[in-house]
Amino acid sequence: MTDIPIWWVAISGLFFIVNTIFFIGLTVALYKIVKIMQELQPKVEDLTVKVNGLVGTLQDVAVKLDDVAGSLKTTVNVVGGSAQRISGTAEMVSKATTPSLMKFMPYVRYGMAAMKIFRFITSFRRAG
Repeated sequence: MTDIPIWWVAISGLFFIVNTIFFIGLTVALYKIVKIMQELQPKVEDLTVKVNGLVGTLQDVAVKLDDVAGSLKTTVNVVGGSAQRISGTAEMVSKATTPSLMKFMPYVRYGMAAMKIFRFITSFRRAG
C-alpha cells in the first residue's frame, strides 16, 4: 500500500476546516439578508403605494397642463386674429389719410424751419 504524505493530510484537513467556516459564514449572511428583506418588505410596499399615488397625481397634472395648453393656444389664436385685424385697420387708415396729409407737408416743413430760425435768433440774443 502507498502511504499518504502527512503534509497532504494536513492541507486537506485545513481545506476542510476553511471550507466549513466559509459555509457557516455564508449561511449566517444568508440568514441575515433574509431577515433584512423581511423587515424591508412592508416599507417597500408602503413606498409602492405612495409612488402609485404620486403617479396618479402626476397624470392629473399632465391632463390639466394639456387643458391649459389648449386654452392658451385658443387664446393666442384669438389675440393673433384681433391683432391682424387691428393692424389691417391701421394700415387702411394710414393709406387713406396719407394723401390728404401730404398736402400739408410743405407747410409743416416751413413751420419747422421757422421754429429752428426762431430758436437760433433767441439763443443768439441771449448769448449777446
